[in-house]
Amino acid sequence: MAAASFFLSGPQAQCRKLRAKNRMKTSMVYFSTMILTLAAVFSRPFFGRAILIMSCVAVQWLALVWYVLSFVPYGHTLGRRVLR
Repeated sequence: MAAASFFLSGPQAQCRKLRAKNRMKTSMVYFSTMILTLAAVFSRPFFGRAILIMSCVAVQWLALVWYVLSFVPYGHTLGRRVLR
């Protein structure tokens, strides 16, 4: 997420944007689910592992979409309308 947009504003500015008040929750959800996904993928097999991995990937994707919408004017408003 962050590395993909480094070319737009530079690494330092992008890291500052990740910590912005309106993007912090989304960033934390994204990185948390990324870590949880990797932990589940590289752990020993257990019951429900595939469901956990797919759930984490889905939440990660939704967090990324929400993060990207924060850069679009009225993006969150549009996202909320789509969800209703």
